[in-house]
Amino acid sequence: MASVQGGLKSSKKVTIHIGVAMLINAGENWQGRGSVDNTMSLLQDM
Repeated sequence: MASVQGGLKSSKKVTIHIGVAMLINAGENWQGRGSVDNTMSLLQDM
């Protein structure tokens, strides 16, 4: 069970990094901000 929980924590960290990278790449584009918002809502569901 501990290994499964560790895997979930790792995937959450990866998802956050992807969201931040998308925001940086998009600059001030609203589409980029929306991508990060979607990432955060996915994290809350997990």
